[in-house]
Amino acid sequence: MKKMIFAATVPLILFVAIQNFGRATRCSSGSRQIDRDPVRFGVVQLGEDNTTIYCDRLEGLGAGATWMKVPWKFIQPAQNQWNFDLLDELVDEAESCGIELAIKLRTGQGHWGVRPGGNGKGSRPPRNLDDYAQWVFTVVSRYRGRVRAYALENEVSASSFWAGSYDDYEPLWRVGHEAIKAADPDAVVVDFGMPSPSYGIAIARWRYDHGDVSGAIDWLNRYFAHRTSVRIETEQELRRILFAPEAERTYDIMMRHFQNPALYDAYQLHFYEPWDLLPEVFRWIRARMAEHGEIKPIEVWEIGYAFVDDRHYDEEIHGRDTVKLLVTALGEGARNVFYLPFTSARARQGRVETVRGLVDADGHRRPAYFSYQKTAAALEGFASARRISGGPEEWAYQFDDVLVRWTRDGEAVFERTP
Repeated sequence: MKKMIFAATVPLILFVAIQNFGRATRCSSGSRQIDRDPVRFGVVQLGEDNTTIYCDRLEGLGAGATWMKVPWKFIQPAQNQWNFDLLDELVDEAESCGIELAIKLRTGQGHWGVRPGGNGKGSRPPRNLDDYAQWVFTVVSRYRGRVRAYALENEVSASSFWAGSYDDYEPLWRVGHEAIKAADPDAVVVDFGMPSPSYGIAIARWRYDHGDVSGAIDWLNRYFAHRTSVRIETEQELRRILFAPEAERTYDIMMRHFQNPALYDAYQLHFYEPWDLLPEVFRWIRARMAEHGEIKPIEVWEIGYAFVDDRHYDEEIHGRDTVKLLVTALGEGARNVFYLPFTSARARQGRVETVRGLVDADGHRRPAYFSYQKTAAALEGFASARRISGGPEEWAYQFDDVLVRWTRDGEAVFERTP
């Protein structure tokens, strides 16, 4: 047996601010069509600006895809004025270096097409759904066949991203989905994506509502292990967390968004927690989709690691576990993974870097960078993946002829198999 081995050299404020976490050549309808099946490995370049496609960063990592956000004012600054110059340039740039592109369309604030008011950066609901539908249709039809997938807004349960209610959002989702499909029937529409902490709350609440108090407590403690050293022990503490107003709102939106399977082709997952929780998250999401008639593919548009502060962060653990994070997501059936961020905007602004970049604020590559690079190289173009039974402390996934295995606290090993 020929072996290909590398080691990833790297080892509850439970509900604090969950809602605020997050964090051209014109193409005619005859242009080439992008596969509905995406490039497996992507990276998100949020950090410096939203007006550059950093081809060298993606190529250096072995990533072949990225997504970017496009606000309404970016394209239509006035009702009868359209400006595609910059977005044409970005789409051209992505295409020239072979990068598969996805877009998150956002209404934004302070724009003629949205309702007035709102604090922070949260998008506002449109004043008129016909104007909104025209904007979406115009953008998507212009890039038909050149942009693979679209999301309408981002993390609607988080007030920092959506300044309206869920009832404000759902009509936008419906008309926006219709406009995308009318403009490009082959475009993939994903849902808006729930914030990563939402799955800690939602799965715990689901277990509690189904009588599993100890399971709900255990899940919350494990889910937020990177974010806090505080642990809950009693049902009273559990209820105080799960039935807080923001937690109730999060759970309501989580469950309601599963009720609209006709409005998305793939489920958009955001995840920044310990890698070993992913199988449970995938099973829970698929079970909820099944309750509403169809299990859609899961695309992981945001994946990475959140550590509460520098005292708890270990660069070596981050690197070691980045392999496990990517492999587990793909091994559990994710169609693709977008690591976020390449580098942290917060760190470059002198603030606490909560979600850890592959590159630090000074531009130095962390061990996680090389873990991503080696994982992408080893698994590039795989066709099938499955979990292999191992011992109680061993994990293993088979990707075509590559076996990836590790112990819980050990380094990942890649092996070629016959």
